[in-house]
Amino acid sequence: AQLNYNQKWHKHGLNMIVGSEIREVVGNGSTSGMYGYDNNTGTFQQVNYADLLPIYPSGGISYIPNQSSVSGTTDRFRSVFGNASYSFNDRYTLSLSGRFDQSNLFGVNTNQKGVPLWSAGLKWDIDKEKFFDFSFLPQLSLRTSYGYSGNINKRISAYTISQYLENSNVPSNKYAWIVFPGNPDLRWEKIGIFNVGLDLS
Repeated sequence: AQLNYNQKWHKHGLNMIVGSEIREVVGNGSTSGMYGYDNNTGTFQQVNYADLLPIYPSGGISYIPNQSSVSGTTDRFRSVFGNASYSFNDRYTLSLSGRFDQSNLFGVNTNQKGVPLWSAGLKWDIDKEKFFDFSFLPQLSLRTSYGYSGNINKRISAYTISQYLENSNVPSNKYAWIVFPGNPDLRWEKIGIFNVGLDLS
């Protein structure tokens, strides 16, 4: 959702926009392994996953690997943002923008889940100045800006990530393998960006 506003006076111009975004992405997946699959008939063989069986020709015993698995993810994102620009005499423009983004991937505490971001910019339309008189160059503008953007690495989390597996040596015994230990102090990555540009035609 967003709201726009603009107003122009004789020498002054003002544009504003405010908005918000709320998003949730839920993903569910499953895989299955089938032994003796026949592509022509779409059939496969039933196998014994419960008992230890001999291994040939090396010897020893082991379970038949069960290649079935299920997975699920929930990614929630919330953002509010605003932008305003003021222009004077249709030549000089000041722009300001800010936003606050939140994600469920960060921080154990609520105040760690979000990051404030902002940027500010200036623009000078040189071609509209009285001293500018070059017919071969109808547009000439100089602009600069500085601000911060946010970045997310979704491969890591503030919480411990583990995977449950079957124990191949002890029947009917499951164990958990820690994939990522979790970092309760995990924060957004903030990147400062400075830009200078010259527009001409």
